Order: sequence, then C-alpha cells, then structure tokens
Amino acid sequence: MPDKRVGKSVMKKWEKLAAKAGMILLLLLLFCILIKKDRQERGMLVPEGEKIQIKDAISLVMAFGRKASLSEEQREKLENWSLQVSEAHGEGESSLLTYGDYIELTAIWDQDRETENTEKDPEKELDQKYRKEDLLLFQDFTEGYQKRLEAFQIQDQIVRETLELLGKGSDASIIDSRGNTYGYENVEAPVYCVAEAYVERNEGEDDRILVLTERKKNSFTLKNALITVNDADGFYFLWTGREMYCPLKNNEIFQEKVADLTFAEGKALDRKIKNEKVGGVLLGVAEEGIELEDRGFLPFAEDYRVYQLYGSCKESDRTELKIGYDFADYVMDKGKVCAVLLVKDQNMENIRVAVSNQAYDGIYHEEIKLKADCELNLIYGSYGDRQSRRIPAGEEVTIDSDSMLVQGDRLMIEPSAASSRIQVLSLKRAYGIPSYRGRMEIVKKEQGLLLINELLLEEYLYSVVPSEMPSSYPAEALEAQAVCARTYAYRYLLKSGLPEEGAHVDDSVRYQVYNNIEESRNARRAVGETAGEMLFYDGVPIHAYYYSTSCGSGSDERAFGSTEDLPYLNTRRISHEEEEEDLREESAFQDFLKEEHPGDYEKEEAWYRWQYEVQEIDAAKMAEIMREAFSEIYDISVEKRLESGLATVLSVKTDTGDYEVKGEYQIRQVLSQGGEVIRADGSAVTTGKLLPSAYLIISVEKKRGNVIGYTIFGGGYGHGVGMSQNGAADMARAGRKREEILSFFYEGADLVKMY
Repeated sequence: MPDKRVGKSVMKKWEKLAAKAGMILLLLLLFCILIKKDRQERGMLVPEGEKIQIKDAISLVMAFGRKASLSEEQREKLENWSLQVSEAHGEGESSLLTYGDYIELTAIWDQDRETENTEKDPEKELDQKYRKEDLLLFQDFTEGYQKRLEAFQIQDQIVRETLELLGKGSDASIIDSRGNTYGYENVEAPVYCVAEAYVERNEGEDDRILVLTERKKNSFTLKNALITVNDADGFYFLWTGREMYCPLKNNEIFQEKVADLTFAEGKALDRKIKNEKVGGVLLGVAEEGIELEDRGFLPFAEDYRVYQLYGSCKESDRTELKIGYDFADYVMDKGKVCAVLLVKDQNMENIRVAVSNQAYDGIYHEEIKLKADCELNLIYGSYGDRQSRRIPAGEEVTIDSDSMLVQGDRLMIEPSAASSRIQVLSLKRAYGIPSYRGRMEIVKKEQGLLLINELLLEEYLYSVVPSEMPSSYPAEALEAQAVCARTYAYRYLLKSGLPEEGAHVDDSVRYQVYNNIEESRNARRAVGETAGEMLFYDGVPIHAYYYSTSCGSGSDERAFGSTEDLPYLNTRRISHEEEEEDLREESAFQDFLKEEHPGDYEKEEAWYRWQYEVQEIDAAKMAEIMREAFSEIYDISVEKRLESGLATVLSVKTDTGDYEVKGEYQIRQVLSQGGEVIRADGSAVTTGKLLPSAYLIISVEKKRGNVIGYTIFGGGYGHGVGMSQNGAADMARAGRKREEILSFFYEGADLVKMY
C-alpha cells in the first residue's frame, strides 16, 4: 500500500513552490502598480500612438538644415546629431526616436533663439508626458517641427500637404494626379492612393517627398484620361504626358479610349469609358469651346484634354487643333467636349484669311457688299436648319448686322465656278476693288461682321508675293520670297493666329500683306516654280522673317526681344566681300554707318541710308507714346545695341525721371514725330508712325539744358531680321539662285518640298 507520508511530503513541496511563485507575481504586480502610480502622480502616462521613426526624423531634420538660415555651428551639430542617433539605434523597436534624442535636437534648433514668452523650450509640457527613454509620438515631433519651420520662416519651403499619388515615374520619382514629379529618399513609394506627406519645395528642380505621414482611404478620379491599350490584367493610360500601367481585371479588350479613372488604396476601382464622338470641319477655337461646321458651338468640359494619336501617342493642347480641317474626333460627355483626339496629320493646302476693313485697323466690318462673275450659292441659318439662296452672276449682295442672312450660324458664300472670283465692293485696295479666289464666310460678332476668305495656300501666295515684293524684281528673288511667304503661312496653318475668329491669319502687315496688290504673271510663276517648297530646321518650319532693306548688317531674333534660340537667324553682314564685325559700341556703329562699303549688296538702294530731322520736339507726344508723364526732355541717347548695330534700348532723361524704351519697334515709334525722311537718292518720304529702322545714330540739339530737336542718321528699312528683300533682289541680279539666297539669310535651314 502507498506510503501516505511520501504523498504529503510532495504536496508540501508543491505548495511551497506555488507560494513562492505567487509571492514573486505579487511583487511584480506591486512593482508595476508602484511605477504606474509614480507616473500618474507625475502626470506621465505611457504615451500611446504612432511613434516617429529615426529615418523619418533624420529626413525632416536634414531638409530643415538645407532650408533654414543656420550658423555653420548649428548645421554641423544637426549633421552630428543625425549620425549619432542613426548609429546608436539598430533595427526594430530601437529604430524609433526617444524623447531624450528629441531634447538634444531641440537644443540645437533653439540655439541662440528666443521663443514666444521668452521660454527656452517650446515643448516644456512634454516633460510631464515623457521620460528620456520613452519613445516619441509622431504627432508630438511634427508639432514641434512645425513650430520651428514657422520660427525660421520656412513653412512655405517645407510643407505638409495631401497628394493624390499615381505611380513611379523613374527609379527615384513619384508622380501625382496634377502631373507633378517628386523625388524621394527612404520613403516607400505608394501608388494609386491618397497620402499626406511632408514636401520640400525646390526651385528649378523636382520637389521632394520627405516623409509620408498618413495614407488615406479616400479615392480620387482622373477625368478624361486616355487608355492607350489594355489586356485582361490591366491597362496603360496616358496622363499629363506620361504613360502608366495599372492592374484591373477585365475581359474587355480595347485601346485609345477616353475614360474617367477612379483609384484608391493602390488599385483602380472603376473606369467610365466615354464612347460618344462627333467630327467635322473645325471653324473656330475659343477658350470656352469649339465651332464645328454643321454642328455649331460645342462647349469644353471643365477638365477637357487633348491627345495626339498619330505618330507617337502624346498629350497636347488646343493650340494644335487645325482650323479649317477635319483632323480630329471630339469625345462628348453630357453635351460637352471632354476630350479631343487628333487622329491624323496631313498636308494642309487651304488657308483661312480674315479680311481687314478699309482702314486696315481691324477685321470687323459694318457692311459688306459682294458680287461675282458667276452664280453665288449662299448657305445660311442655324446648323440644324440650313437654307440656301442663289444669287445670279453680277448681282450685288449687301449684308449688315441686321441682315437675316447672318442671324444664324456662319453664312457660307460659294462661287459656282472654281476659277471665279468674288469681289468685295465695300473695300478698296491699292489696285482698286479687290477680288478673291475661293469661298467667303461671314460671321456676325459683337464687334461687327467678320469676313473670312478660304482658299488654296498656293493661290493665297499669288496675291501675297506681289503685295510683299515688287513683281519687277528678278525671278530668283521672287522665288525666294514665295518660299519665305509659304513657310511663314504654314506655321500659322499649324497653329492658327486667330483661332477664336476661325482664321489662320489676316491680310495686313500683322501677318503678311494679302491682295493689296493685284496678282501678276511673274508672281504666279514664282509660286508655281517653288510649289510646296518650305524652309525647315530640325523638322520644324522656320520663322521665315523678312524685311525691305538692310543697312549692310542684319540681326537675329533678339531684335524682337525674343529669348528663343533660332540658330538659322544670325547677325551677319549683307555683303559679298566684307567680314562680320561687332557693332555694339557706339563709336564702332557710327563709323560703320558713315563709312562706304563697296561690297554691300544694297549700297545703291534708296533706303540703304537715310536722314531724319526734328527741329521742334513734341515732348507731350513722345510722353504719350511712352505712356509716361513728363514735359521736358534733358537727353536722348542709344543705351544698348546688338552686335549688328541695331538699337534695342533708348535712354530718355526727363524732368520726371530717366526712362528706357526697349525694342526696335518701340524705339522707331517713339522717335517718329512726323515729317519727312530724306533717302540716299535725295527723295523724301513721309515717316508715318515709325522711323524706317532702328539702325540709327541720334544727335540732339539742346537749349538751356533741354532737348529742343534732334537729327537722326540711319540705314535700312524694316526690323532687320531674316531676309532682306532688296538684298535678295541684288543677290539675284548678281547671279545667285534662290537656294543660295535662302541659305545665306537662313543659315542651316533645309529647303523641303512638302507637296
């Protein structure tokens, strides 16, 4: 039988062990209670919440050091602090910042700085919340950080903001929904989510995401994105010039679709495909919308976008819409254009010209009178209810703002014979009543009636070339002029100069003079010989500027105040033997203008040199042109010239201050006081609103310290950029071909036959 004494002994041992264990647990419990009670008595509960990681703290601290105005000592201390806390802590829980670390940081931040209420420590209340070994809450760190940003006045350079993040642009960039690119370091790069972050603003380079503070559950939508292609697992889409991929299970396969894309928490939640499209000839582009032939005005949606589908697929803008052509599809949503798809790029052979009024001071008319030598077909009314009327050959049509013909949409006037001309009886040009090839359109606007002539580009040049260059000039010069005029016009076919009016150009000197001089056989022959020829540089039509006459020197694009680099427009001597020289110094240019240059092509031209005298200056007129207030002028002088000698800054010293007139055009305007210019051949020409050129020397006449008049000695006629027309003529007389003439004035440009 079992020994009962042994059992009792074992039980006693277990009872003793249990008693000891219980005592230990009791002591531990009492210890914890005492610690808690101690903290409670001191008001120091264990802080709960998200802790600040050392890497995030360092990222924010180093950005602070880059932006704040700190002493070298402070910068060094911040760098040392970053190194020390980084080395002192390893991975895991120990990679979190302690309150003790934070105290050391604030001491560096606040070195030699007084805070509000003259307190040395803005986080004094944190002493009641933390012990040095406690881990610091993210919120407490950022609150202190924000105080320092404001104290150092850099809160606009390091900002906390909410971002709609799309994806990675490269190995070290993140893209947001606005198309902004952010650099990032030591930051997880979340995609397709809404996140709050600290962002460092950097002028001239990408902003930088320093710390992601919160990822939100909010969704966001990209309106009218272009899905380029998709598969069963996801899709590529184009947004702000970048193509990105997003997974989304879908069995429907399609491409080049416009959609509203909704994202959240790293994935696409929805895509709303927009399938409704319309098309038609584009007649006008305004900020508010477009006008399509046979459809009328279609407003833009608030978030509309423009995409080019041909060639390389890319995002564009409304300046790329081609007036007068049907090159695009318009995606509609709720009656508005939400996207424009540029679907093709073809040679454009028609141009639309806004016809100026009689005075050439605008493109709006009070009344328009027309007739033709053939039957005219008038199409009028609203696009949904068009009507037509036939006008017999030779019968006049008068249209004003009250005419029923212009109470609807555009009035179309089409001749029954393609070779016929439409006369505009209400206008008079240099050769009499003008007649126009092609068709006419009349639009009623608030400012008056708009008259647009649409015709073939080549036929347009028939009238431009003789209006810009005398038809008596040598054939090679006329051919060079035709190429320049065609290139100049083609740039406006690509990007209309008058998109709201539905025209590419007007017929005045603002673009190219059209139909002021009657067509001539020589001009038509020059256009025909060069049909389709244009000047290109790096695949783009050049700025084919031209002007009347040089002084023996030509300028580059800086004459217009342009900062655009146009390598084909250079400062150069317009001479067959003399070298280039720098004419920026006043003495150098004066010598150049007064000396004889036997090699200059235009030395025999009347405008090669000229003189202008103002005996009694009208200070009030000059002040009005300059938009300044003065009554007395103390001095006028050229302040700055280009290497070509062209004056670009004029100094005018007056009783109310010293002023600068900038730009060759403005200088010519300010110095013109009416009267006559005496040319090199002795002939006198009225100045009008402008002096012939800004290649000039000014000599003032003073009385009792005031300028009472001045004499100007100048050379050339026009702005001096690109091809000198008289220079081209003289080169042609010397045996130069159009190719040589064009390569001389547009160095490095390629002569390309487009059609």
